[in-house]
Amino acid sequence: MNKIFKLKRTVSLVDAAKHLSISLKEDVSVQDVLQFVLDKHIILSARFLEPLYAVTGCENGKDEKIVFGEKVHVIEGIFDLVMVGKVRSAITELYNNKSDCSELIAGGYDGFYLKQNDTYYRLQSTLSLDATENNKPAIEDRLNRLLASKGMTVSDAMDHSNYATLNDDEIDLLIDLSTSLQNELDNEEVIASVECIHLDECCYELVIRTSELTRFIESLQNKKVKMLSEEKILGNKERRTFYRVIRSLCHNCGIDLNERGATATLQKVTDLAGDPLSHETIRKLIINLKND
Repeated sequence: MNKIFKLKRTVSLVDAAKHLSISLKEDVSVQDVLQFVLDKHIILSARFLEPLYAVTGCENGKDEKIVFGEKVHVIEGIFDLVMVGKVRSAITELYNNKSDCSELIAGGYDGFYLKQNDTYYRLQSTLSLDATENNKPAIEDRLNRLLASKGMTVSDAMDHSNYATLNDDEIDLLIDLSTSLQNELDNEEVIASVECIHLDECCYELVIRTSELTRFIESLQNKKVKMLSEEKILGNKERRTFYRVIRSLCHNCGIDLNERGATATLQKVTDLAGDPLSHETIRKLIINLKND
C-alpha cells in the first residue's frame, strides 16, 4: 500500500484511516480521522466534480481578517476546506452520523470557504447577470457549459429552432445569459428577467492529500522523539537520593526489605495507592535498594 500511496495525490477517508492504522500500528477509524479534522490536526480537502464560482481573498496582515475581492473566478479541482461556519457544521454532522464518507456529497455552497496555498475562496450560490469585468468570465463559462451539456454551440443558440432539446428553465437561463452578454457588447443596461441566477448544486467527495497525511504522521513521530529526548536520565547522586527516600518510607511503614514477602507487601501498597506496579518491577527495585 505504501508504494501505491506515494503515487497518489489524495486518498479517501477510508483509505486514510487504513494508512494511519498501518503507519501508527494502531486501529484508526474514519470517525477518528474526522475527529482529527475537527480538532484541526489534519486538513481535510474536497474534490469538486464540476467547475465552481468563487471570489478570492487573502489575509489582512494587520488583524488577520480575510479580505475578499469582487471578481468571480471559475475554479475546479481539489481545494482544502476551511473549518468554519457551514463547512464545520457539515463535517460535524458526518461525524455524529458515523458516516464513512464514501459517497459523493451534494449541497449548496452558500457560506462555504476553501483554501489553496495562501488564497482563500468564498463559493457563490448566485451569479449576477450584470456582465461587468468582474462577472463576465463566469457568465460566459456558465453559458458555454449549458450549451455543451446539450451538444450546442453559441451559433446554435441563435436559432430558436434548436431549443427543442431544452426544458423551460434551461431556455430561460439561456436567454438570460445570452442577453446579459449581448447587452454588455452593445454597451446597454442589462435587460433580463432576473438580476441574478441561482447556481446548481455540485457534487464533491471528501479526500485528504497524501502530503498532509505524511505531515501528520511525521508530526506524531517527531513529538514522540522529542518527548523521549526530554526524559532525564538520573545521575548516581539523584538515584541514591531516591533510594534513601524509599528505604526511609519502608522503614517508617514497618516494611523490612530483607524479609521474605517484602515484594508482595510493596505490591499491595502500590495497588492500594491506585498506582500498581508488577511483581517483577518491585523485585528488581528491592535488589537495587539492597545493593546501593
